[in-house]
Amino acid sequence: ANTSYGIDSNSKAIAGARCNMEAAGQIIHFINRDYFDFKHEYLFDEIITNMPFAIGHKSEDEIYDIYEKFFEKSSEHLKKNGIIILYSHNKELVRKMALKNHYKVLEEIEINVREETYLYILRYV
Repeated sequence: ANTSYGIDSNSKAIAGARCNMEAAGQIIHFINRDYFDFKHEYLFDEIITNMPFAIGHKSEDEIYDIYEKFFEKSSEHLKKNGIIILYSHNKELVRKMALKNHYKVLEEIEINVREETYLYILRYV
């Protein structure tokens, strides 16, 4: 990667990511901010994310809202034909929001049958 950014509103997640970055010998610019408030001058080629799922402190409605906002916001940040690599527990929600927001599902890879987790490769068209 040329220039990479790590965005998270959780400062502990940023601190952990910094340790991982150093161990991997990578250079990443970390931003301790909510993704939905993030602004940048130019568009990105890729977005990589691990989406939240309804367990404990998040309801199904909250997860729906997060997915809806994520796909809309990502359209502001991605170049045409840009890629999202997305890890999710919400197969139907990914497909629905992808279609609604002009993303094509290039690949759907089942990661864990029992946990119903998937990795998606999406293209912004």
